[in-house]
Amino acid sequence: MDLKNIAAHLIAFTVGLTLEIEYEFIGTLRVSELILLGFFVTLFAFGKAFVLFRVPFAKVVAGLGILWLVAQYISDSVNDVSWVNFLKGHANIGMILVSVAACVLLFRTNPNRYASYLLGLFFCRVFNRISGALETTHATEYWDRFIGGWASCLVILLALFFLYRGKRGTLIAPFIAAYGCLAIPFGGRSHGLIFLLLSVLLWYGLHGRAIGVLHPSRKKVIWAGVTLFVSVMIVFQVYVYLAMQGVLGVKARGQMNASKNPYNPVAVIMAGRGSIPIAIRAISDAPVFGHGSKAFKRKYMTAATRAEGATSIPAHSCILAAWVFSGILGVPFWIAVLIIHVLIYRSAINQGHPQFVLLASYLLADGLWHIFFSPLGYARFPWPPLFAVCIILYSQATAKVTSEDDFGEERLASPALPAFA
Repeated sequence: MDLKNIAAHLIAFTVGLTLEIEYEFIGTLRVSELILLGFFVTLFAFGKAFVLFRVPFAKVVAGLGILWLVAQYISDSVNDVSWVNFLKGHANIGMILVSVAACVLLFRTNPNRYASYLLGLFFCRVFNRISGALETTHATEYWDRFIGGWASCLVILLALFFLYRGKRGTLIAPFIAAYGCLAIPFGGRSHGLIFLLLSVLLWYGLHGRAIGVLHPSRKKVIWAGVTLFVSVMIVFQVYVYLAMQGVLGVKARGQMNASKNPYNPVAVIMAGRGSIPIAIRAISDAPVFGHGSKAFKRKYMTAATRAEGATSIPAHSCILAAWVFSGILGVPFWIAVLIIHVLIYRSAINQGHPQFVLLASYLLADGLWHIFFSPLGYARFPWPPLFAVCIILYSQATAKVTSEDDFGEERLASPALPAFA
C-alpha cells in the first residue's frame, strides 16, 4: 500500500470538497486555498518545490505572474489605494499563482489525483446546491444555481471513466453535446455553450491526426474557416430566435430586448455582459497604470451594477479585470495563458491519448469563455487544478524525465500517459 499516494489523493479530494467553503480574513479566502497554501509552503520548506521549474511553461507563468504582481504594486502606489485594498489585490494575484504551483506539485507524479479532486468538488457542489435549494425559492436561473456546478463534475468524471474503459470518443462527444443542449433552456446558457464547444473540440481532437489538422493545407484551412463561421452564425441565429420567443427563459429574452441589434453577436454579448463596456471605458481612462486594487468609482457604476451591490469597478472578465485594476502589464499573463491552452490542446491532438484530449479540450473551452467573460474568481478557484493537470499531461506527452515526487520518492514520468488508466 502506497501511503504517500493515498495521502496525496486525500489532499486532492479535500481541496475539491472545500473549494466553496469561505473564510473571511481581510478579504474572502476559501478553505481549499488555505490547504493548497499549506501544502506549497510545506514542500517549499523541505526544498521539494523547486522541481516546479522542470515543468513546461513554469518560467513563463511564474515570470509573467510576478510581472502582474509588480504592475499591481505600481498601480496601487500611483492610485494611493487603502492598505486593506492593497492587501486584497496582491493576495488575489498571489493566491492564483500559489494555487497553480501547489496543484502542479500535487498532480505532478500522478495525474489520477485530479479525479479525486473532481470527486470532492462533486460532493461539495451537491451539498451547496441542496442548501441553496432549501434556502432560496425565487431562483430563475435554475441550472446555474442548482445543477450546473455538480453536474459538470459528474459529466467530466463519467467521460474520463468511459474513455478509460475504451469507449470511443465519437460516442462521448454527443453525450457531452446533449448535456450542453439540456443546460441551455433551463438558464445555463454559458454553461451549455462551454460544453457544446467542449464536444466539438473533443471530437476534433480525437480525429485531428487522421484528418491532418496539425499540418493542414491552405485549402483545408479555408474550408475549415468557412465551415466554422457558417456553423457559428447558424447556431447564433437559432439561439437568438429561441431567446426572443422566451424558450431560453425570461432573462435571456430580456437581454435580447436590451440589445440594440439582437442579430449582432457583439451587441448580444454587450447586453449579456453589461460590465464589459464599463471595463473598457475604465481602461481607456487609465490604460497604463490602471485604477488600483478594488477600485470603486461612481462614474463607472450603473443602476444595474448598483442593484447587484458592486463594491469595485465591474469587470466581468479575467483579462479586462487585470487591465482595469493592475494596468497594461497585467495583460501579458492572460495572453500567455491562452496561448498555453492552445499549445496543450495541440499536443493532445498529436498524442491522441483520449483522456488528455478530453481534459485539454475542457481547458480550452472553459478558458476561452471564462478568461474573456468571467470575473477573476474563476482564476482563483476552478481554473488552477484543471490547468495544472493539463500541464502535467503535456509534460508527460512531450518528455521523459526522472523526477522526485511530492514526498521525495524518485519516479519515472513516462510519456505513455498512464493517467486515469
